Amino acid sequence: MKKLILLFLIPFFFITGNLVQSETIIPDKPINGIYDPNHYLSENTNVELAKANTNSDTQIGIYIVNTLDGKSIEEQANEVARSWKIGHSDTNKGALIAIAINDRKFRIETSNKLSTILTDSKAQNILDNSKSYMRNKDYDSAVINIIQQIKDI
Repeated sequence: MKKLILLFLIPFFFITGNLVQSETIIPDKPINGIYDPNHYLSENTNVELAKANTNSDTQIGIYIVNTLDGKSIEEQANEVARSWKIGHSDTNKGALIAIAINDRKFRIETSNKLSTILTDSKAQNILDNSKSYMRNKDYDSAVINIIQQIKDI
């Protein structure tokens, strides 16, 4: 009887183990530039991002998940940005807005070309200006605010 129960439980552990690790797997680059499997963002944010990417030499992507499963936001954002190759091919100016809701972490990862303009301290100021939106769980306003400030730089 114990062996039978064990046979039923083993597949369960493999299935749940894969579910827990799923958010740290790097997804393919979304066509609209937004990876949001839990639907935190509205269509309004999608429209704002599309406008920002159309009218600028800087390309912005958004990666928003529940958790990073213990991984650092810096590491995950860097891996996603490199995988997605954010930045128009002629300018190579790209920024990734990475957010982990339950971990209460967010970051702007920049391409090498953009990092000379959007420095770490400027990126931190942009994030600091969006913290009140994040605290109020107004993720749309937070992301739109970040997009606008990146465009202004």
